[in-house]
Amino acid sequence: MISPPEKVVLSGLYLKSVARFSKVFEQWNFELVVDEESSSVSIRKRPVIVGVATTVSDFRRFLLSLEETEGASASMPPFVTRILNSKACRTAFMFNDVLTLETCDTLIRELARCRCPYICAHGRPTLSLLASGGNELTERDDTN
Repeated sequence: MISPPEKVVLSGLYLKSVARFSKVFEQWNFELVVDEESSSVSIRKRPVIVGVATTVSDFRRFLLSLEETEGASASMPPFVTRILNSKACRTAFMFNDVLTLETCDTLIRELARCRCPYICAHGRPTLSLLASGGNELTERDDTN
């Protein structure tokens, strides 16, 4: 429970959307109280995803996505994707980490199963130069 509850002022359209999608918010562990007089919603409880508390901004983005997708985003709210992407990057191997041969072998096998192994969930590159030959490129002699 959030004490005191967080008050979010919304336009009439979004206030109606909160009521319209109230079951979805409940399923995702939001506890909301709508106050039509003040055109606001009091957030008494927000979900925690893998140990990370969601924010008021997450509530707003979720409400907007529910409205824009006619509720289709209910199965995967933006805050779940945001938190999982962040966790994935924070717990991943980082450049310059020392890895055992066994770990490297496992990593390569798992990367081979990925659809796009060259970028992380945020779009950052996941490749680094492993070795350099040290020789400058020279023109090839095609006369032989």
